[in-house]
Formats: sequence, structure tokens, C-alpha cells
Amino acid sequence: MIKSQRLSTSRVCTIALLVSLLAIIVCTASSDSLYALFFFASCSPGVFIFTIVYCYVLLALEARGFLYPNVFFRFMTPFLFFSLAMWVFSYTEYVSDFQQYSVSEYLNIYMDFSFDFLLPMGLCMALVSIMLPPVKEEERVSVAS
Repeated sequence: MIKSQRLSTSRVCTIALLVSLLAIIVCTASSDSLYALFFFASCSPGVFIFTIVYCYVLLALEARGFLYPNVFFRFMTPFLFFSLAMWVFSYTEYVSDFQQYSVSEYLNIYMDFSFDFLLPMGLCMALVSIMLPPVKEEERVSVAS
């Protein structure tokens, strides 16, 4: 059985601050405009709060047994879920008209989506997965009767 883990607020805030800075750096590096920097800087409090919630949700899912307590599974399971959900919900016109596009056009659309959204999200999720402490298994103590 996996022991429910308590995380210090300072550690979670440090992780959230680093993820927010990483999101700003990655997103502004891909654009040439100063307005993009202002936009991503204004979105960073949302990223900060989402990261704090995300850290606690990851630990809760691991404690309940829904996620395997490993860095790889901490990253890949939520990343695949979020990327599939965002692809379906934000690109519904491409998914519904899939047969009207050639394979190369559809791959170009997907690669644009990947570099604009999946790359920053993947880097942030990977940083959270690496920086969270590993979950320890609860030691079973046998009581002599």
C-alpha cells in the first residue's frame, strides 16, 4: 500500500515558480513579438496556480493507486491524456474533416499544434515529474500476538 505523502508548501511553490518561468521562456522564444512576452507574463499566475494543483493531484492519484509512482508514469500518463483532450477539443474542425486533408497537410497541422502547445506543456510536466519527491511504500509492521 502506498503511503499518502505530504508535500511542503515551499517545495510546491518553488516547483510552480520554475514551471512558470520555463513556460514564459519557451513560449517567448518561439515568438518575435514583445506583445507575446506581455501575454505570457500575464498568463503566468494561471500557470503557477495550475502547477500547484497539478502537483497535489499527482500525489493524490499515486496514493490512491491510479498512477504508478515513477517519474516516467508521472509524466507520460497525464501528458498523453492532456494532449489527446486538447487535440480533440481545440481542433474539432480538423478532426471532423479529416478525410478532406492529405496526409502531409494533416501532419503539418499536427506539427504546428505540437510546437505551439505540446512542447511547452510537455516541458512543464516533465519538470514537475522530475522535481516531485518519490513516493515511499508504507512499511508493514507485523504485530506479534
